[in-house]
Amino acid sequence: MAALSFCGSVSNILGLYINIGAGFLGSPLQYFLKRTGENRQKES
Repeated sequence: MAALSFCGSVSNILGLYINIGAGFLGSPLQYFLKRTGENRQKES
């Protein structure tokens, strides 16, 4: 039972790190995509 709860907490921590990482990586990525989208609209 202890091993099961340990695995659960590890997966929760991994999920948290993945969410934080996605937040850090996602913001510049969305900004970059938005900028490239605006540049394409100006060209056309």
